[in-house]
This record gives sequence, structure tokens and C-alpha cells, in this order.
Amino acid sequence: MPEYLYRRTHGIVGLLRRLIEDGLTKAMESGLENLTIDLLDEIAINLGNVPGKDGIRDAEAGEIPRRGHCPTAEDESSPEDPEGPERAQHGSRRPRHTSGGRGMTLRPLPRSLDPLEDETFVGFTLRLARHNGTTPEQVAARLGLMDGLGETPGAVSPWLLVDMDKPRLARAARAANLTVAETDKLLLAPIGHRYGLVSRRYRPWTSPRQLDRPNRWILVRTSQYCPSCLAGDGSPQEALNGGAWRRSWRLPVVFACVRHRQLLHRVCPACRTPGQFARAGMIARPGMEELHPAQCRSPSFPGSDGIRLSVCGTDLSRVGPACIPEDADSFKALLALQGRLDELLATNGPQNISSCGRLVPVA
Repeated sequence: MPEYLYRRTHGIVGLLRRLIEDGLTKAMESGLENLTIDLLDEIAINLGNVPGKDGIRDAEAGEIPRRGHCPTAEDESSPEDPEGPERAQHGSRRPRHTSGGRGMTLRPLPRSLDPLEDETFVGFTLRLARHNGTTPEQVAARLGLMDGLGETPGAVSPWLLVDMDKPRLARAARAANLTVAETDKLLLAPIGHRYGLVSRRYRPWTSPRQLDRPNRWILVRTSQYCPSCLAGDGSPQEALNGGAWRRSWRLPVVFACVRHRQLLHRVCPACRTPGQFARAGMIARPGMEELHPAQCRSPSFPGSDGIRLSVCGTDLSRVGPACIPEDADSFKALLALQGRLDELLATNGPQNISSCGRLVPVA
């Protein structure tokens, strides 16, 4: 809704006030008593009581925004594009005002962020939504992730978590004020040279149709999580928007966080739903603006009175440690095993490993 109101009014307070007033009046008269985008689309902004030529403003002169018009970078004068996105303090980025070129008519997001280490596209979208004060659905639309998904409005294909075609990747990078290389690192496919099951070389095994089937070696629709990682590192940006939902948590061979010395969680302790599970698309409840990136977006578990809330909302960054083996030596061995697997998955890890007395590629 905030981005829609800005598009309709160009951020002019007087136009915004008139649109809201007329919208509320229409909502009460129609009996809906709910202010929606569809309802506001039916309203033409009329400033007949504002001083101007013959008592009204001149729409042809641009004094009243066109309904449904979304200003592009070409609508504004802007300095020459720098080599890379401008960075503000604490990992936030200022938007670049560039001409999008053919097929790129969406303007970059007003505010952006630096991607965190090993962050997924899902987690980055959730953090961007909070940073911009809008919904994940609006951010996904601005990033160009919702093209051709008319069957399920507001849904983003889970396949885009793994890989994207180059034109879509370039559009998303521009809208998020990132480089294409930075955006590519938010996908699972680039780690395919270390974990072959998500490699671009092995299509159609990594095709959308194949990923719709049960796959034990990659978690497409759910994610494990470490509460301490989701809480962030204490920096201002991570304190506000949370830490990273990591790509490695989507790999079943990753089961522990060596840094925080704890096993990963698989479900929300309140509703027992797998982490980041979405029945349709890539993000559950994409139209909800008020949820923090670390909060559970699944339906709540019915209470003793049988009432189920629309969303669980449990803060997964505050969940206690997962159950660990009572035997300290066993737990130490598990962490050592995970540390070895992390070394093999690392970008700068060994290219080959000994298996049955022979050296074989890691992937």
C-alpha cells in the first residue's frame, strides 16, 4: 500500500490527503468499510477546492498524477550513473537513478541493503521489505519476480530461489541497486561447483519441474535455521532487519551452526511448521507488512479454545537451543563433522576429496 500511494500521488501530501479522504468516503458509502487498492483505483484525484486555474489544477501540466502511472527513472533528472551503487552507513544503499533500457521500466527501490554473507533471495526480499516499510509482495513485484504468475496472484516461484535467467537477474539487480554478481550470489545455483545437485550443469535435474518433486538433497520450500544467526551480529542494520536466512540451511547436509555451537532448528516451536514453509510460492503471507524477517509466517497452531490465528508470528531469533545429545563427546563429534562439511562447501575449499581410496571432485 505505501508504494501504491506514492505512485498515485508522487509523494505530494495534498494529493495523498485528498485520495485518502475520498477513498474513506467511498468505502463507507459502499458498505465495504475497508480501504483497498482496487477501491482507490476507481477514484480520480479531484482538487477542485485547491486554488489554481479556474479553481482546479491542470492535469496536462502534471499537477495531478495520472491514475496508475508509475514514474520511471526517465521521469526525473538524475546525475550520471556511478560505477557501482552508492552505499550509506551500516550496510544500507542509496538508489541509483538510471535509465533502465529496453524492458526495464521499473524504478529502483527507494532504499536498498548490502546482501549478508550466504544470504538467500528469500531472506534478502524479507529484509528489503522491512527496510522500505512495505510488503514482500511489493518488493518481489519491483524486483521482477512475479512475471507470468497470473494463476496465483502474489506468488513467486520457488525455482527463483535456486536460479534465474539472465534478463530477470539483471532486472532484479537494477531494482535492488546491486550488481549482477551480488544478486547471483543470493541464489543456490552458484554453489553448484561445491554441491553438484544445484549446479547449472546438471539440468534438467535442477529444472522447476524436477524441483516440484520430493528431493532429499535440497530444501526448496522450507529452511532450517539458527536463532542466533537470525538475531544478527549486533550492527544497527541487523538489529533492525535481522540476520541472514542462509543458503546453506537449504542443504540437508548442513545440520549445525559451528559458529554458535548449536544444532539447527527445522520447525517453529509454536506452530510446528517447517521454517519458511509456503504452500504457494516462495514466501508465505507475502502481503503482510508488519512481520519481521525472523518471524514465522505460517498459520498459528489452534489453542485450547480451538481458535487459530491468521499467522503464527513467533520470533524465531528468540527460540531456545535445539535438543543436543547428552553425551558431550557425541555433540563435539557432530560439530567437528559439520565443520568438515562446511570446509568442503566453502568457495575456497578443496577441489577434490579422497573417497574409497581415490580422489574425486567435491561436487
